[in-house]
Amino acid sequence: IWCLLSFATKMAQVDPRRVEITRGDAGFGFNLSKSEGSHFLRKVDDGGAAWLGGARSGDRILAVNDVSVTQRNHKELVELIKGSPNPMSMILLASAEMMRVPPEAVPIVIRKGPGGFGFNLGRKGARQFLKKVDAGGPTELAGGSANDVIYEINGIAITGLSHKDLVRLVKAGGDTVHMSIVKEVFQRTSTEAAMVQAQLSSGDSAQQAASSTIAQARERAATAMQARRSEEERLIQARQKEHEVHLVQESIQDIRQRTDVSKRRLESITEQVKLQRIGTAKMATREELKELEDMLLLIEAEAINDLNTKQELLPVPSKKQTEVEAARVQLAEMTWEYEVIVCREHLAESRLEELKALLPTAEQRRKDEKAHEKSQVADMQVQRQKDFAAIEARKKVMDDKMDEIRRVREEAATEERQKREAEAARRRAEAEERRKQAQTFKAKMAEEGDALSLAEKKRRDQEDEDRKYAELDAQRQIERKEKQRREAIAKEDADEDARQRDAAARFGGKLRKDPPPLRADQHGGSGADHPMLRMMAGISVAPGSRTHLCDPPSTNL
Repeated sequence: IWCLLSFATKMAQVDPRRVEITRGDAGFGFNLSKSEGSHFLRKVDDGGAAWLGGARSGDRILAVNDVSVTQRNHKELVELIKGSPNPMSMILLASAEMMRVPPEAVPIVIRKGPGGFGFNLGRKGARQFLKKVDAGGPTELAGGSANDVIYEINGIAITGLSHKDLVRLVKAGGDTVHMSIVKEVFQRTSTEAAMVQAQLSSGDSAQQAASSTIAQARERAATAMQARRSEEERLIQARQKEHEVHLVQESIQDIRQRTDVSKRRLESITEQVKLQRIGTAKMATREELKELEDMLLLIEAEAINDLNTKQELLPVPSKKQTEVEAARVQLAEMTWEYEVIVCREHLAESRLEELKALLPTAEQRRKDEKAHEKSQVADMQVQRQKDFAAIEARKKVMDDKMDEIRRVREEAATEERQKREAEAARRRAEAEERRKQAQTFKAKMAEEGDALSLAEKKRRDQEDEDRKYAELDAQRQIERKEKQRREAIAKEDADEDARQRDAAARFGGKLRKDPPPLRADQHGGSGADHPMLRMMAGISVAPGSRTHLCDPPSTNL
């Protein structure tokens, strides 16, 4: 509701204020009245609860406890006040008489410095004043001094406002505060004149006798007020001029610092643009880079044109200008230079962003090209597979037969190997059993404490020797069988060669023969090196090898 009421009264340049009234023994200390549909504080008791809370006679009541009363009658307002908590909150609008600014009020403009505005607020009764002013601070430079009475802040009359309301008004002005103040010397001179008038009015006879003294005191007070007012105005103008120069110098220093920061950022962004250009050039084509550069050059040309237009509008320094004007000219030139650096920085950032945006587009184009190439290679591979399909079909019958022969022979070899392994396992088991028996016997002899006799030792040695001879004899038998098997195979090969030679002599070609058995001594225990298998795996086979069946003597694959 505070925001709504502030908006409703903004057009009249009068702001409402909030007051907190704590009920005392005598109640709230005010009387109500209603005129033209609005509720007013007809009378506020001096020193009462309402007066201490900041309410004054003639204030218009807008809300009670954040409840609008503009549409309520007198009875409803009274019931609302009676049912209010303690303290009670009111939103009031000051009367026109209370907001009247005296003619001797002086306007000052205070600009916030590094340490703030340089003043503290104070209050004595209903009067708000500058309690403390920092020496050399923004307020003193603007013409303010301690004990100056405040009547307006940022164009709003402060009569009847609380200390918190004044703080809010000061903060609402941002870095600049406009005040209407009455100098402390004018207040003191008027007060002294009033005291003299009060003293002289104590008796009729004394007043008649000292009428000339009153006139002289008033004349001296007027002369002193006029002289001090002129001096104060001169000091205020000098301080304002000095303050303006100081503010311009601070602005120049701030612009200089910002310019240095922007230059450093521009250098950093320029380095990033160089690196990004190198990365983008690896993916993008020359046409893409040229199109991007042409677009950026158009943007830079427009920016340079705007900067040139602003440069033509810069003030021209002259010999007759004041110190403030010269400082402002320097500030304008440095501001333009700062805008140039900022413009270059923004252009560099735009270039960097465009290069970054172009990189994924170029990468996607490269990926599409590679995908197209892969598609072509895949088509060629498919065609090649079709070409080899006929060859693979012709090999299939032979592969099936070879697989069957290999399977049979592998099963036979596996069965023979299993038998040998079973025999070796049996022998190992017997040896392990004898070893365990010997260990058991040795442990038993050790427990009994008797040493083995020489005869027993010889017997064990004899058993070990017999066992070795038996194993050697078994190994020799295995080798003998293997030799006989190899001789049989060699004989089969010799017979086959004789048959082939005979067939070549009689029929001019070779007879179809079954694939020779896979032997461990020729192919390392597997058939992976067989010429036919090498041909199936895509490995070239030397001409003249016995690979093809019933091929003409002059045909080599």
